[in-house]
Amino acid sequence: MAAAGGGPLRLRLLFDYPPPGSPGCALCWLLVEPSQVRLVTDLVSLIRHRFGFSRRARLSLFLEGALLPPTESARLVRDNDSLRVKLEEIVADEYEENPVEVPKRDYSVLPLLAAPPQVGERIAFKRLELTENYSPEVSDYKEGKIISWNADKKQIELEILSSSAGQLAKEPGKFDLVYQSADGAELIEYAVPQDTKITESWDALIEPRLIVEPPVNGSSVENGTI
Repeated sequence: MAAAGGGPLRLRLLFDYPPPGSPGCALCWLLVEPSQVRLVTDLVSLIRHRFGFSRRARLSLFLEGALLPPTESARLVRDNDSLRVKLEEIVADEYEENPVEVPKRDYSVLPLLAAPPQVGERIAFKRLELTENYSPEVSDYKEGKIISWNADKKQIELEILSSSAGQLAKEPGKFDLVYQSADGAELIEYAVPQDTKITESWDALIEPRLIVEPPVNGSSVENGTI
């Protein structure tokens, strides 16, 4: 991708439908610094950002009627080229379509743990983690199932069963990496991990509690330490 004199490229974009960022116009100019884009997928990401498309919008670019594969070099595109921008689909967000409401639990009545329980048991805990603003903060209670325990390293492996709804990442932040796979699907690498399985030092868990269901007669568990 280069322009005469090594300056920025001027590209003419023809959208099948007016983009969200320019709803009154389907034909737009785009100025691109060659250093910004190495692959076609980088150009797609730039167009998505500049013209207000959601990260769930899957876009394809066409040059002279031919598809520009996302993994091809952006050098296929030259100064003053006309590109067709096609909106292929909007990928549904699973959490938006099927929100799961987790009933609130009173964690204060659960017994505190001084040592890890057996593998397979469920625990509630807090931990220090990065917020959406990338600052460290003690989380709300999470629930996890113990997968394994390494007594030598004092490390516990947990499968996260639930966490606060606000911790489910939606749109990527400024420190998240967004790119496209070979088949055009958008992938996101979050600066704040979104893993459902974690390995953590036992001592790093804050206020770990054993999750026990109340007896059938409805009596509560006495708050204590196990």
